[in-house]
Amino acid sequence: METPKQHFDSPDGDFDEEWVGVRRGPFTCQPVAGVSLKADGSAAAEAGSEQAAAVARGTWRNAAVHSILEKQYGMPVLPVYNTTVTAWQYHRNNSQGQECSHYCFPSAPQLWVWAFKRSLDAH
Repeated sequence: METPKQHFDSPDGDFDEEWVGVRRGPFTCQPVAGVSLKADGSAAAEAGSEQAAAVARGTWRNAAVHSILEKQYGMPVLPVYNTTVTAWQYHRNNSQGQECSHYCFPSAPQLWVWAFKRSLDAH
């Protein structure tokens, strides 16, 4: 399964490595500027924004997943990233406020179950 999109208050929405051990919640989840979904479900970037273009391509994590699992081992990868690119408002709240990596129910997890079932049906 691809890694879903994070929506932290950073330029690309990802948790910044420099925050480890320094920054704790509560966080404010937000949309990633310049990124939208097309009618076909693919991610699109605003023209001229390299940050948005990088987000629209996926993440370094998903590039690794596709390169290793799909290309080297022939293992299908569930495409869930695009379904979460614009789903910033569906992250869960915990005792420290919003947590911008994991999703609450009902939302993205139901989409993943559907994608998993489609994959099983196809294989």
